Amino acid sequence: MKNMLLNKKAISPVIATVIIVAVTLTIAIAVAYWMGGIAGLYTRFEKIEVAGATVIKKSETTASGTIYYWEITLTVKNTGSADATIDNIIINGIPISQIQDPTEKLAVTYDNTTVDLNNIRIPVNAGEEKKIVITVGEGATVGSGKLASAMSVEIKIHTAAGKDYPKLITLP
Repeated sequence: MKNMLLNKKAISPVIATVIIVAVTLTIAIAVAYWMGGIAGLYTRFEKIEVAGATVIKKSETTASGTIYYWEITLTVKNTGSADATIDNIIINGIPISQIQDPTEKLAVTYDNTTVDLNNIRIPVNAGEEKKIVITVGEGATVGSGKLASAMSVEIKIHTAAGKDYPKLITLP
């Protein structure tokens, strides 16, 4: 019986060590990918970029005379990894819902949808680009001043996450 046990061959210690190291590395790599996936869920962020802004001055003839207004088109892109929601537009420090516009042209639209100025909700998914059109009349009261040609105006895009993304424009 002793001879039978002596004649049995097993794997060498070197081969056993290589197998143990290979199994350990495989498990370590699998755990690293798994942890990376979990960490990715908690590190998502929004980042809105105002890629472009154009301003066009327009006029309209009404029964009471000619009124002038601006169409401000902002191209915004979410370059972050999380979806964002624009919940306010602020012009020279004043929320757009508090602007007094004598021309009654004050409006915000995106994707051919008119937005309720008291409840702005513009979704911008991760990687998505949107065009937001702000229409505001000449002489609109913004804080203690009135909008006029050649005036610099700061427009801030405010998101539900509490971040502001400013853009400075000059009215033609």
